[in-house]
Amino acid sequence: MPSSDSRPLQGVLLVIAAVALFACFDTGVKIASALAPVGVVVWARYLFQVGVTAVTVLPRRGRALLRTERPGLQLLRGLCLLSLSVLAFFRATNKTEPACAGR
Repeated sequence: MPSSDSRPLQGVLLVIAAVALFACFDTGVKIASALAPVGVVVWARYLFQVGVTAVTVLPRRGRALLRTERPGLQLLRGLCLLSLSVLAFFRATNKTEPACAGR
């Protein structure tokens, strides 16, 4: 028997929302990269993300949100995320087809 706090409908709705937001993000990247350099688009994306996170999470968790026991791992995680985003933006803006596309 499922526990009383099991919410499968909420889980399904969150997955649907995540997929929809990913599609919107991909479209936004393509549009924004046509108007501005990739570096500016990545910077704006992270600025927006920090703002939304600050408004939604900081009031509940306060400065405890900024404390970490392993700052080196947090820095590594941030660099990996930044690298992934930059590579994804460059890929989304690449207009050439791979060599095997015509086969």
